[in-house]
Amino acid sequence: MNAKVVLTAAFGLAMVGCGGTKAPDIAAYQKLGADLSAAVESHETTCATLTTADCPGERSRYDAEVRPMLDRMLSMSGDMDACMNDMGYAASADMRGTCQSMRTELDSHLAAACTADIAGEASRHAAVMGGMLQHEMDRSVAMQGMMGGSMMSGGMCHPHS
Repeated sequence: MNAKVVLTAAFGLAMVGCGGTKAPDIAAYQKLGADLSAAVESHETTCATLTTADCPGERSRYDAEVRPMLDRMLSMSGDMDACMNDMGYAASADMRGTCQSMRTELDSHLAAACTADIAGEASRHAAVMGGMLQHEMDRSVAMQGMMGGSMMSGGMCHPHS
């Protein structure tokens, strides 16, 4: 057998034998969640005294601030779910779905944001987003604990024993 083939096969078996995939950057995910939460709260506060004439500008500003953060969380959430699956917690691998629900909520809010009850809609939106963001943060803290408390990326997601 060719030495290169043997070496490649041995490396492949070693990688499989180690188990798990590279751990996601939980600290970055938590920071992004905190930033998104702060933006939602700021938007709610702004909308409490917003006039109908000023609403379209605030709606556009909010979308431009929040959508990129939400898209980044969505892109990271697949790795978070994969890690949960690798560690044997498939039932907790729902972070991507929650991020997709947050995107749907954002779109719904933007469609209704400049209704007659601007403050009420902003408060409703903040409560819904706050609940979903709390869920994401709770999951990330649990994952951090399962990985030995390390918030640094570069570790591995190993099956739960």
